[in-house]
Amino acid sequence: MKIMDVNLTGVMYTTHLAQYWLPKNPGSSDSSTTSDPSSPRDRHLLLLGSVASIGPIAIQPQYCASKHAVLGLFRSLRALTGLSGIRINMLLPYFIETPIVQPIARLALLGGAMGQVPDVVDAGTRLVCDSRILGRSIVIGPKMHVRQKDDGEWEVDGEGEVRSLWECCAEDWEDVESFNKFFIRALNLVQVGRGWGGWVKDLVGTGLYAVGLKK
Repeated sequence: MKIMDVNLTGVMYTTHLAQYWLPKNPGSSDSSTTSDPSSPRDRHLLLLGSVASIGPIAIQPQYCASKHAVLGLFRSLRALTGLSGIRINMLLPYFIETPIVQPIARLALLGGAMGQVPDVVDAGTRLVCDSRILGRSIVIGPKMHVRQKDDGEWEVDGEGEVRSLWECCAEDWEDVESFNKFFIRALNLVQVGRGWGGWVKDLVGTGLYAVGLKK
């Protein structure tokens, strides 16, 4: 139950403390009505979910359950912003290039791509610093060249804009499988694009990481 203790119970305690203390923050304003992005004192809670919040990871049921729970907490709290005056946003990282991704997981991702820490920082910084943003959730994945089609859907295109951040909008939560289908298709196309060269590069990198020669 340690995963649940860290990813859910700890988050619930933190949320409880935020609900109590943030409204007492001297000089802060009600975030449900704040429109000034440079407001010096803000009431904001940023939750850390995962791509596992919206899709299953078969070999990690405890982790997946805990992150699904964080998603439920986020969806409930953002509906109460008008009452609490506290902004609520959430980050949903994919597999990010950090030591937490162990060699066995890196082997499973051979030939694919991982997200990068600077992209997570950029997304988090934007949500924290801009007091106009509330109730938004951002998926952070690997960088992809994409373009938006006339029907609003995105497709991988080598000449398109480079993106690593994807917002889950209201319609995605209503039919989350549509978002997952697009995201997985895009990741698969990235994997195909990298080909065997990317697979070999990842294999060598995983070996170096496993023996401590790569951080």
